Amino acid sequence: MKLIHLHVSLALFFISLASQLVAAERPNIIYILADDMGYGDVQVLTSLPANQLPKSGLSSATPVLIHTIVVAPSPRELLSGFPAPIGGAIQHQGALGPYGNLKPTNDTEFNNTIDDVFSPRNNFYFPRQISSRRIITFLSQQPQVNPEAIGVTGHSTGGALATQVSIDPRIKAAVPSMGGAGGLYLEHPHLTGNVRNQGNFKGDDLEIVKATVDGYAYYKKMHAPVLAVSCTNDFNAPDWNFIQSLKLATVDKRFSCAANLSHKSLPEVA
Repeated sequence: MKLIHLHVSLALFFISLASQLVAAERPNIIYILADDMGYGDVQVLTSLPANQLPKSGLSSATPVLIHTIVVAPSPRELLSGFPAPIGGAIQHQGALGPYGNLKPTNDTEFNNTIDDVFSPRNNFYFPRQISSRRIITFLSQQPQVNPEAIGVTGHSTGGALATQVSIDPRIKAAVPSMGGAGGLYLEHPHLTGNVRNQGNFKGDDLEIVKATVDGYAYYKKMHAPVLAVSCTNDFNAPDWNFIQSLKLATVDKRFSCAANLSHKSLPEVA
């Protein structure tokens, strides 16, 4: 009996020792995956900026991989291991600058052509809008979700997408942040480095852009309350363009603006 007791004691000792070693070798790990976000957005959208994580009690905060500087869907990179082309998994440099190519293309690698003519369905927002509306459908069918309380928000390119999806009749509120402001085709002479006056469109092409891609078209059709989050010097959606957009909306509307910033905000504003 003593021998058995000794064996049991030794077994318990080694189990305890192994547990301590495993605990020492396997610390708690927090893996942060940010989808549709560039590194320039991190400090804007998180309550705890990435560069402050070590000070919060973490022993280390090591960035693993950032594929693009601007918003880009992460599943492509996560699943394939290959970086996305500039601007995202769907190539959208071209006729409308960073906002998408409406022209048909013969590019074999990044062929975005659905229609063989100048068309909004060739624009990279088209499949994203379809995906967003499918997400709304999915959410509305979940037992834990109130289908009468679904809203939409997004920053930068996500702000433009939030603006476009806001006209879905199931959306009850919209909060676009620094994206989606109308007037892409208008020059903004007082703000250097902005992305206004894109494409140099004329005639029928310009009318198609106004009716399908530009933010003004969506603000006219909004049916739910909207809060537009902006900043005075934003290169992507300047405050003036946001204000002009909101003037077209006939819904309950609010405007929040941070001073002297570009594409960033402050906690009291955001």
